Amino acid sequence: MKKGFTLIELLVVVAIIGMLSSVVLASLNTARGNARDAKRAQDMQQVVTALELYVNVNGIYPPNDADGGCTGGNAANCLWKLENDLVSNYMPGVPVDPTYNTKSSGSFYLYFTSGDRRRYSLLRWSERLGTWCEPPVPAELNAWSYQACP
Repeated sequence: MKKGFTLIELLVVVAIIGMLSSVVLASLNTARGNARDAKRAQDMQQVVTALELYVNVNGIYPPNDADGGCTGGNAANCLWKLENDLVSNYMPGVPVDPTYNTKSSGSFYLYFTSGDRRRYSLLRWSERLGTWCEPPVPAELNAWSYQACP
């Protein structure tokens, strides 16, 4: 009597291992996306705090950029244009999106102000929602309305 495994038994085991590994990898990618969203939420809270400190001292929010607008082009420019206004006194550095880890690449953070700079909108990309959303900001400060972040 031969001892060992048949070819069919080995193929069944390999197929089972392949299915289990694909399930694990799929859930791992979801967990990574949720972790990046959590980092973005933490970054936005830091920016909200810095913006409130800025407005307490200056009476208005910092401008979007030299033109007064933040439209089109590389989205990284929008939040990074706050670097000169906020980093020196109110925060250690403008956050970098966890997907790119560099300010020269694209970004998933946007900052807009109203014309009088008394209201603002701060947006971040949500991988879970697949769209832009905004962190909790008091309604009277909101320049535009977007979907709330989870």
